[in-house]
Amino acid sequence: TAPVATRSGRAFSAAASGANEGAAQANMRTLTGAEATYQATTGAGNFGDLSELNSVGLVDIVLAGGNKSGYEFFVEETDINGTTPASYLSTASTLVDSGITATGTRNFLSSEAGVIYWGAASTTAMTTSSTSAPIGQ
Repeated sequence: TAPVATRSGRAFSAAASGANEGAAQANMRTLTGAEATYQATTGAGNFGDLSELNSVGLVDIVLAGGNKSGYEFFVEETDINGTTPASYLSTASTLVDSGITATGTRNFLSSEAGVIYWGAASTTAMTTSSTSAPIGQ
């Protein structure tokens, strides 16, 4: 019979890491949709941060708190300023980026373009999509 993976075992940590990563991608899709809805309604052309998105029921309280499923989420939004349009950058960074306790193998980033990009796991948030690929590629 095959050995049973334990909580401290490598097989379990790989499965947990994969589950965390899948949840992070789903949360990034939630944020992308929430930002579009917020901009078209309450934001009156501007995007919202996590707290603002939660205050109108577009994201749950756990995601609004920033840490969910082994990832740290952050949204930086810039309001309309004269002729400069509103923008936002949302990121998901692993809480632990290496070793047996790694919470994921990839970080994620999205912006008002609506594309979710990925990069190597890091406890530091991604800052640009220029050196990463869209998820699914």
